[in-house]
Amino acid sequence: MSIQEYFNDKVVLVTGGTGLVGRVLVEKVLRDLSQIRRLYVLVRPRTDRSGRTVSADERLHQEILASSAFDRLRLRLGDAFDPLVREKVEAVAGDLSEENLGLDDATRQRLQSEVQVIINCAAAVAFDGDLEVALELNTMGPVRVLEFARECQDAILLHVSTCYVNGSRQGLVNEEPLDPAQAMADVDDVSRKPYDVEEEVAALTTLREREERRSHALWRRAMFAWAARRQKDGHGSTPEPERLRQGWVKQRLIAEGMRWARSRGWNDIYTFTKAMGEQMIMRHRGDVPTVIFRPSIIESAFESPEPGWLDGLRMLDPLIIAFGRKQLPDFPGDPEVIVDMVPVDMVVNALLASVPAGHQEGGQPVYQIATGTQNPLTLKTFSDLVQEHFRREPLSGRGEPSKELPHITFPSTKSFLRRLRFRYQLPLRGLEALGLLCSALPWGRRLRRTARSRHASVERLAYWARIYSPYSNAHCQYQSQRMVEVLASLSQEERQLFNFDVTRIDWQRYIQQIHIPGIQRFLLGIGPRAVPELEEPGAEKRMAWVRAEADTTHAKGRRTSLNINVPDEQEVKRRLGARWLWRPARGLTRLLVSLAYRFYLGFHWEGMENLPPKGPMIVATNHTSHLDTGALLVLLGKRYSDLHPVAAKDYFFKNKRWSWISRVFIDAIPFDRHAHFTDGLGLAVALLRQNHVLIFYPEGGRSITGDVQPFKAGIGLLALESGAPIIPVHISGSFEALAKGRSIPRRHPIHVRFGAPILVETYLNGDSANGSQETARRITEDVQKAVKDLS
Repeated sequence: MSIQEYFNDKVVLVTGGTGLVGRVLVEKVLRDLSQIRRLYVLVRPRTDRSGRTVSADERLHQEILASSAFDRLRLRLGDAFDPLVREKVEAVAGDLSEENLGLDDATRQRLQSEVQVIINCAAAVAFDGDLEVALELNTMGPVRVLEFARECQDAILLHVSTCYVNGSRQGLVNEEPLDPAQAMADVDDVSRKPYDVEEEVAALTTLREREERRSHALWRRAMFAWAARRQKDGHGSTPEPERLRQGWVKQRLIAEGMRWARSRGWNDIYTFTKAMGEQMIMRHRGDVPTVIFRPSIIESAFESPEPGWLDGLRMLDPLIIAFGRKQLPDFPGDPEVIVDMVPVDMVVNALLASVPAGHQEGGQPVYQIATGTQNPLTLKTFSDLVQEHFRREPLSGRGEPSKELPHITFPSTKSFLRRLRFRYQLPLRGLEALGLLCSALPWGRRLRRTARSRHASVERLAYWARIYSPYSNAHCQYQSQRMVEVLASLSQEERQLFNFDVTRIDWQRYIQQIHIPGIQRFLLGIGPRAVPELEEPGAEKRMAWVRAEADTTHAKGRRTSLNINVPDEQEVKRRLGARWLWRPARGLTRLLVSLAYRFYLGFHWEGMENLPPKGPMIVATNHTSHLDTGALLVLLGKRYSDLHPVAAKDYFFKNKRWSWISRVFIDAIPFDRHAHFTDGLGLAVALLRQNHVLIFYPEGGRSITGDVQPFKAGIGLLALESGAPIIPVHISGSFEALAKGRSIPRRHPIHVRFGAPILVETYLNGDSANGSQETARRITEDVQKAVKDLS
């Protein structure tokens, strides 16, 4: 069997292309199956925050092709990448939750006359997600795709499911289809009430309609209206009663859906609705060639598109991050339970191999890709490897490794939740109540904010325990003998090109050198200590440039590759003057400004946990008011002693008096915004190399509309030359309090949001000074997007 020969000149339709598997699948097809005739990607148009409709083609280019999953392929193909995409890939506007997949008649008929392979990756993957959405996508969506396939000319359908549709089964779970007339609870208990998948879907639809009717009761509508008047949403505005009503319905359906799923033998809404989707396919497939493909837990890439690549938190990742942040004191489970995880690139390789294998086999084959039988990893071993890694290197990637990490003892779920309740939740509620009673005093307000934040963290931990404990106590192993046979049937060349041999996974290397660094780099924005070598031609030349740039960032008193004249240490000391002499004045300034912000304006902040413990760093924020600098000095001045706002030379340093005030009271440094940006960055680069912290306004001045203005390239060049991370920040409310042109502030609360760090290491892939300019432009664009996303 040859995968490449099978897909030669084939027309393929993929759903779920914006998800983890979908993106890696599209990248793999373009990389190693470019001989296909056409790849159609079904994408649902969506509406952005401004109300504008984002088309399917825009989503294809912005959310799939612009993903970092394609970075290496772009490097390898160079100028040939875009022509290849135009020739092979086409976005199709559609929606699995609508009849006929939301396609117009002409498009549907055209696709049905062309498409030969359909790969359905679309799914609602939240374990306790919206029941209505899960039913439409996970249960009825596959039926709609099946009906589409039935009208095609001899098309094969591969439906991506999950091994966990087998619910609460124990022991060895074989690769066999689910019975549409049997729930998982019926496997071991024949006394359960009768089950039929279509009757189950009808009953859940009735449940959804019932909760909708209940939400429209007169007394509930009055309750929603009363609550709307008392509440404030995250943007400080009053929510609409209709939004509260919809939220109530959603929460009711989640609770009822979870209860219903577990009564039928499944762990949660996700596995329940995915299982019903399989059962519906089995009942209605008729003569349509159909393959059920079940991966276990899908995690970061083993090799491609890049080791450790991820596009969002998967099942295990929140727990790894919480442990690395010392927020996971323990976790329930059986230490001998198998943690069945598979890298996403192996999942995609196995998926592609399953299509020709399933076509040859005929019937209704089920393929499972899992590690539990061939290369088992126990929960205890997994926990030990994670703990060992964080003892050597902290999650932040900075500072000294921590040996004081929580010790995981694997208690029962009941005892774990009981301990959380009495040791954390109840005391924190008491402290929150005390803070509320004393909220007239500053320490009372601080106590209440701290207690609420800690209580939210503990609630999240309890949530994880309830959601994940069925999996951490499940004694089952998923048989994957069919996939072993498929791998053996491939040629030696294709066995390397589409490798899904899970026995070659060294768990220590994968978890400690691939997966956790992948979480740090792709999810948390924490770059690796060393830039990984690339396989593409010209990699050595690029890596030499990267190392040269890294050496440049530690140079003292020299003109850099971007022609920035960086002063030496003596010159920096001369320009800053006797800073120690004026520290009391700066402390008093922060205190007075803090009192004004707290008691006159109103002051709120969030996300300070994203800040590194020490410099260097660049705090990049939008700028609408002089109040912006005061807000950041109040929040950061006590934490970082070497903190400098980068201030306009023509405004804050226009004469000796203003220069003295700016230096003494806020420790500002001048920046000539009217000169070429490289001429004004020298002192800033030198300070960052000495581990100082800078407040930088990339817009170059205050916005006169209150909206974020285009960022100038200086922020990218400053980060590239210094190697310092960028902390994106968004400040709201300062424009309303003191807009440009006003001299007296009016009362209006100010809200400061800190985002995750942006690491310059992830951008170092150029090979010349011209490449540096392009890299700086990319950094600037990403910082602007990050600041806007915080609004």
